[in-house]
Amino acid sequence: KLSGTIAEPLDSTNMSFNLSAGISDVCVNLNNDSVIILISENADGTEVKIGTFADLATEQSVDTYGQQGIGGCFEANEVIVDLTGQP
Repeated sequence: KLSGTIAEPLDSTNMSFNLSAGISDVCVNLNNDSVIILISENADGTEVKIGTFADLATEQSVDTYGQQGIGGCFEANEVIVDLTGQP
């Protein structure tokens, strides 16, 4: 698991982004089987839905689950985006 904030570059062609995770940035790769879960608040409470890479944006707080890949990038099979408290 890696947690942090999405940073540039956010590359939709290669389905990758940088993650600011404390001391340094880590590149994160997704694939077509990766699941993106969006958590937000609405008038009825908390809403959870499946998202796409297009829903990702810089400055979003995320938890990524997967494994360290060859070449130093984290290979995420699940990304949870916390949109609560964001405008």
